[in-house]
Amino acid sequence: MSSPRLRPSTLLLALGVIALIAAWLLRPEAAPTAVSVPQKMVVSTYQTAPVQRTPAAAPPPGVPAPPSVPTPGGKSEMQAYRLAVRAGTVSLDAVERITGDFRQRRGPLPWMPGMWCVRLLDADMRVLAEETAAAPDALCVVLDPHNKDPTGGPQATQFAGGGEEAMLQVRLPPRPGAKWLKVYRLAGMERADWNTEPIGEVLASISLP
Repeated sequence: MSSPRLRPSTLLLALGVIALIAAWLLRPEAAPTAVSVPQKMVVSTYQTAPVQRTPAAAPPPGVPAPPSVPTPGGKSEMQAYRLAVRAGTVSLDAVERITGDFRQRRGPLPWMPGMWCVRLLDADMRVLAEETAAAPDALCVVLDPHNKDPTGGPQATQFAGGGEEAMLQVRLPPRPGAKWLKVYRLAGMERADWNTEPIGEVLASISLP
């Protein structure tokens, strides 16, 4: 049995298809086209703004005491008022002018209930200076190792605050017009300015010579 023969037209068509496929497979790769982008000069118009400093908050009016009085030798003079507490009564024990290198505190002491506030006033009861301090007659109870309880442990002993004598020295700048010394036991934490009476108990109102 003889095999069928391909027609010439079919053979030519097959050869043409094979040639097209070979030409497509063997074609050269297209090289990427480089695109030149012109560079632009960018000029910055940003300017640094000047730094504005916020001023520090001013201290409350009338709170800090006036500075001490300087002397030619570089020292300062202060007036020392020694207050005595005897049987719950506050009295002025002595007044003394002292000279030394008195450093100013960074700020006034915070007001706490129980503290003392001592004010120096003129004849019209205007405040000239002010100082606060821990109460010298405050109750102080500690464990005393020399006072033992029945088990041999230290027993609580009261060293102050029960009517015993106590002393407090307050240093204020000398003021020629000073006529009164007023002592308060504070009852609150809110500071009063020099035009307002502190909240608390008046322990003494002493006339100065």
